Amino acid sequence: FFFFSMRACCFVVLFLFTAFVFAQTNSAPWEGTWSTNKRNVGGSLYICVDTKNDVAHGAYSGVGLMSGSIRGNVFRGTWYEAGYDAPYGTFRLVLSGSSFSGTWSYVHSDETFTWSGSRSSSVRPGDDQCLVPSNSIASGTYEHTEQICLNPRVTYQNTHFGSAAASFDGFGNVEGFSPDNGATLLLSDFYLPISGTANWNYRPENNTAVFGPCDGCNQSV
Repeated sequence: FFFFSMRACCFVVLFLFTAFVFAQTNSAPWEGTWSTNKRNVGGSLYICVDTKNDVAHGAYSGVGLMSGSIRGNVFRGTWYEAGYDAPYGTFRLVLSGSSFSGTWSYVHSDETFTWSGSRSSSVRPGDDQCLVPSNSIASGTYEHTEQICLNPRVTYQNTHFGSAAASFDGFGNVEGFSPDNGATLLLSDFYLPISGTANWNYRPENNTAVFGPCDGCNQSV
């Protein structure tokens, strides 16, 4: 599994004092590094907060990213992954001290799953750790002849996002989508049948293939 986010360098007014304090109080506590149990694949969740606008971006466990708005102790928005049917949905998390709990769900589904975590550091992660999107577009040829191609006219799987494909030296070919017109890519070699049994049977929780960071572990599945 692989996902990729571009930063501008290579690949992503005056406010009243009282208003500034309000923003800091409500959104800054979400910033930092967290443990996370989404899909139980381990790893960390990195959250970067724009306190001026009370919005946040995050990346978790090497398998997905998230973005949304913060109101008080509630962080809600959209999560994205790659490699299976309809790999995105909504979440709502509630902060309590140095931990959070809440739920996530797939798009167009009423079924919910639990999501919780604990903060291990309140230091702001780098934008590359949070996968904060930029105005750059990833398409092109990179060092070692690695290729990234975007095709916004072709919808990826059961999403409404344009498709993307790439080839990386030492890893192989991957496919996926971009939720923001090429600034962020979610690419994977995770197994998904083109036809046959229902696609939802191959979501990570119902799939025997390894979902998450791995060294070519799904390429021959």
